[in-house]
Amino acid sequence: MATGALGWLVIAAGGTGHSGAAPPSVHLGGVAAMTVATMGPYAIPAVRSVAFASPWWRARRSVLLSFAGFAGAWIALASLLHLGVESLPASLLSGRALAVLLVAGVAVSALGAARGRRLRSCARLPALRAGGVEADVDCCRAGAGAATACARLCWPAMAAMLAVPGSWWPMAALTAVGLAERALAPRGRRLAAAAYAACATGLVLG
Repeated sequence: MATGALGWLVIAAGGTGHSGAAPPSVHLGGVAAMTVATMGPYAIPAVRSVAFASPWWRARRSVLLSFAGFAGAWIALASLLHLGVESLPASLLSGRALAVLLVAGVAVSALGAARGRRLRSCARLPALRAGGVEADVDCCRAGAGAATACARLCWPAMAAMLAVPGSWWPMAALTAVGLAERALAPRGRRLAAAAYAACATGLVLG
């Protein structure tokens, strides 16, 4: 999606800004850009379902509202995760060590059959009303609900990305592995687990 591509352009330009002594507004802007870049593609199934469920004359509006709900919910969660990661004392656990533990945990959980079933349920949407403000609310709620379902499984990967803000490759790798895992679910559990384990190993090696 165009918004995801824009987020990656901001990252490539060095505008993530969610580390160091930057002002809070810059931190949050960087977190938002990173979230849209990495989580934006995960909105596609839910947004597509909303488009098909809406009358043709308001499909574009429905898509925009549902994506706004999805992105807004994820940005709010990522901001909270960012605060949590930033508040972790470096003497207790470094950001890289935290990222390794989180991704290793995802690798283990990827072997479970329940995770595959939950991945396939991420794009299940409530019924949408046909028009008016009620339909707008339903579209936003559908996007936010899809983001919440996604976050139940993806928050460790997002926290890992936030823990190593100076490194862009974990963002790209974890995003790609997560998308592949969804495409293969509920099959391919071992392949997904191996891919996450490879990401954890890459973080160890730096």
